[in-house]
Amino acid sequence: LRRAARFGDGWLPQGPTSSDHVAQLHEQLAAHDRDADDFAIGHITRPVYVGTPDFDVGDATLTGSADEIADALLADTPDGVNQMQLRVIARSVDECCDQLERVADTIIPALR
Repeated sequence: LRRAARFGDGWLPQGPTSSDHVAQLHEQLAAHDRDADDFAIGHITRPVYVGTPDFDVGDATLTGSADEIADALLADTPDGVNQMQLRVIARSVDECCDQLERVADTIIPALR
């Protein structure tokens, strides 16, 4: 976190971001006289499947309507995060493309 705040233009963790991480980044940015508004703070979300899957997607996967998924994503994301990495669950390339299209058309607008 110190190196990212001192030398980087953002930070994307290899897992979910916590409120503590965000607070530490803001402290480090301030210590280096850097503006947090110009710094990307990422968050890796739980996997998503838009709609009702007909296969086991696992307990951690968010499913349902776009609004339900968007609400859950926002609830899971700490304040101060300004970038999300969304992953979709799919069994094939075609299904993955379909899920990505659904995310782009329905979830992304709901998150804005």
